[in-house]
Amino acid sequence: MRDVLRLAGVLMLISALSGGALFVAYRLTSPRIGAETEARKQEALKQVLPAASGFIDRTGDARRLLTQPEFADVREVWEGRSLGTRVGWGILVAPRGYGGPVVTLVGVEAGGRVAGVRVVSASHETPGLGTRVGEPAFLAQFRGLKPPPLVVVRSRPEQRGEVQAVTGATVSSRAVAQAVLVAAGLAERLGRQ
Repeated sequence: MRDVLRLAGVLMLISALSGGALFVAYRLTSPRIGAETEARKQEALKQVLPAASGFIDRTGDARRLLTQPEFADVREVWEGRSLGTRVGWGILVAPRGYGGPVVTLVGVEAGGRVAGVRVVSASHETPGLGTRVGEPAFLAQFRGLKPPPLVVVRSRPEQRGEVQAVTGATVSSRAVAQAVLVAAGLAERLGRQ
């Protein structure tokens, strides 16, 4: 019996030391990880809204709008500013693609034009097909558009507001287009406030 208690005590001590070491490692690395995550987010925002020199998180301010069904896929809202003036919005939207959410960051200028689009994550999409919606050639089609209308077509676009789907990834392509439509609609509503 004494051996069992001794063994249990040793295991408890090892567990406590391991837990303590993990806690210390977390406390030491957490600020650095947070700062790097924030820096990456700011860089991504700058890519989709290059006219902005800084961004202010307005997700909390937009909560009332985000409860409306058409904005249910919106995760974050950032106001882009330059020289004290609003130049647009960076909006993170996650509509459902073929295999899960296609997390997309959309930059919308104050006038309603799409400044840039970046797919942050399409990890649930089919590798080699759906994941190709993050390629620059596909995303460049959205730049300069002022939706609506915004329609995904399988062939070469012939009309204003049409974008060509990635071959074999129409559902994923539509998810990105949906993200752009939602972001443009939200930016318009936010601009009126």
